[in-house]
Amino acid sequence: MAADRNTSEPAADTPTPDPVDRAAAIDDYFGGFAAELPASESGLAGDGVRLPGSLDLLLLLRQAATTAPPLAAMPATIGRYRVIGLAGRGGFSVVWEAFDPVLRRRVAVKCCSPDALVSPAVRRRFRREAELASRLVHPHIVTIHEVGDDDGLDFMTAEFCGGGSLAAWLGRHPGPVAPLVAARIARAIALAAEHAHEAGLVHRDIKPANMMVTSKGVLKLMDFGLVRIAHEGSETGLTMAGTIMGTVNYFSPEQGRGQKCDGRTDIYALGVVFYELLTGRLPFTAGDATSVIYQHIHVAPKPPREFDATIPDPWQTVVLRLMAKAVEDR
Repeated sequence: MAADRNTSEPAADTPTPDPVDRAAAIDDYFGGFAAELPASESGLAGDGVRLPGSLDLLLLLRQAATTAPPLAAMPATIGRYRVIGLAGRGGFSVVWEAFDPVLRRRVAVKCCSPDALVSPAVRRRFRREAELASRLVHPHIVTIHEVGDDDGLDFMTAEFCGGGSLAAWLGRHPGPVAPLVAARIARAIALAAEHAHEAGLVHRDIKPANMMVTSKGVLKLMDFGLVRIAHEGSETGLTMAGTIMGTVNYFSPEQGRGQKCDGRTDIYALGVVFYELLTGRLPFTAGDATSVIYQHIHVAPKPPREFDATIPDPWQTVVLRLMAKAVEDR
């Protein structure tokens, strides 16, 4: 991908921009938490104008910021929690399976990865995720238990979902899911998203990797790292400042354009997940992220029944309605 750039050489004493600082600053700006976008040679304008090349630049920064560094040795404890093993990891954080000796239960301990924690903005985003997610108590949302600090290491604890993620399950069982099962999964996530929306929050990154399964088979939505608070008193309801953060396979058209997002952004992503469950494939694929985003914005998905005529027609109607290009049609 090629982004438009200023061809002038920087001064010799100009410090090299930190990719994590830059990505966090961009996320804060487009998420409405910063008044100005830091100066850059990319052609981005601080007045909110999306100049040519900005989409490619933001995607590259997102990739740079979320490249997972080599994992340090497993800690014996974090706070009062005894670490059992690695449960998952991302660019900014690592999740450990642990045991709470006080309440005698297994928990998930998510903490900022020490190797990735190079920016105060990252710590702020981590704590913001914990704060916002802790407001949500729902049968289909992973419950946050505690937010803490262990000798400078920020962490949060949550209920442990022993069944792994829906993405992992789909990887072990490739192909379409039975329509009734797909509908039950979609309903669970719809209820979770509805609860978040009623609390004034938009998830913005709904995807199978952020859906966990408990040992009893209950599906729960997790990872509110990209959530945004709705503007109180906004005439447009759950209105969010634009962002392109997230996972492009589940992007809404408005995310791809860097426009304002509201609860209907999550509805679109839910439609993509429902489509994937019913057909065993994503609606849009390409060799690069920009091409996938282009399809989300401009290309109509093939009706699911073109792949499998046994999919109930009402299921197809729901999927295509969820994935409507215009937010007012969802």
